[in-house]
Amino acid sequence: MDEIIDRLYRIELAADESLDTLNEKKRQLKNKYDDFRKDYQKEAEKKFTNETAQLKEHYEQEKNQELKVIEENYEENLKKIRDVFDHEQEHFVDRFMDAVKELGALDDE
Repeated sequence: MDEIIDRLYRIELAADESLDTLNEKKRQLKNKYDDFRKDYQKEAEKKFTNETAQLKEHYEQEKNQELKVIEENYEENLKKIRDVFDHEQEHFVDRFMDAVKELGALDDE
């Protein structure tokens, strides 16, 4: 009978040891998973940050190019207006004065 109790006790000790080993493996696996998840999350955040920065830079360049085109068009139109005032204004005044003379508003000439 003592032999049976001793054998059952050794089986219980072996089962406890196996359970401890299993729990240790579970803990190691959980730690490995947690580390993997943290690394994956860091990589995902890094990738997201890089892609966001690239998109921001791309759209900033696109915006600057569009602003440059708008500014060039504005400068070109402003130059046309200045040219009209500087060179063609005399012709408008001459045509206006000719029309006034035809109406007879200037009798002294």
